[in-house]
Amino acid sequence: MKFSLNHPYKFMNSAIIAWSVGFMQFTSALGVELANIGVLCCAQDPINLVFNFIALAIVAEFDNFVY
Repeated sequence: MKFSLNHPYKFMNSAIIAWSVGFMQFTSALGVELANIGVLCCAQDPINLVFNFIALAIVAEFDNFVY
């Protein structure tokens, strides 16, 4: 987001689009982390805790492919 605001001449249409993509990635990462905290706080035993953490870590990696 900072790069798009500091270098608007590098983007053909608008730096707003580049900034919004960075903001969407940030909000999705924040949402996954909040969900991760909620799920891990409700885990009953250690094996469920590990499985839920791994599942949410995989979900968190999808934003690297999309954005």
